[in-house]
Amino acid sequence: MAGSEFSALESLASVNWLEVIKTGAAAGTLLVAMSALKNWKRQDRAKREVEFVDSLIEATHKFTADMLAPLIYVQIAKIGMTSHVPQYNHSPLAGAVAYIKKDGGDQAKELRRVMEEAQPSVIRLRSLSTKGQVFQFPGYGDCKRAVDGMATYYDLVEALLTVLGSPSWDWNNPDVQAHLRRVVELDPDEMRKGIKAGNRAVLEFSRETYQRLYA
Repeated sequence: MAGSEFSALESLASVNWLEVIKTGAAAGTLLVAMSALKNWKRQDRAKREVEFVDSLIEATHKFTADMLAPLIYVQIAKIGMTSHVPQYNHSPLAGAVAYIKKDGGDQAKELRRVMEEAQPSVIRLRSLSTKGQVFQFPGYGDCKRAVDGMATYYDLVEALLTVLGSPSWDWNNPDVQAHLRRVVELDPDEMRKGIKAGNRAVLEFSRETYQRLYA
């Protein structure tokens, strides 16, 4: 037994404990560095996610504000079209054509001006909507659909602008009539409601994302 204990002591004594300590210290330092790197990456990702959500909220609010004027012109055009309907056998399309031939050019100029002012905000909104997919946020699909739906209202007003500015179109052409019918059916009040609903969806997504990141 004594020989065994002596042999064991000799083995321990033969170990280069300084090297063992150095190796252990290096391994510990590496683990700490790896942990710090993971934390930094996690914090950096969270920072970029927060910055994105902040930008999306700002872009949504800017688009909403920029669409106020175009929707007013949609309402004016609707009133003008409707006012001509009784004179044309109560035909909405005939009333719309009469209005476009009479006042469409002037209305198109004013509407084009406010649409050009709103264009940067819809471009920004669509860009962020696409960028958001990169982060793979939980529940982002509903938010993206809401944002894309908001941007569609800009396209609808743009369609009205095209019709107002084209008094010389062949209004008997079936394709032209189909395009005109879509414009006549625009409802500025429903469009405002749709934009508000989009705002609510963005705010709900933002609230849930902030809670997840700061929990």
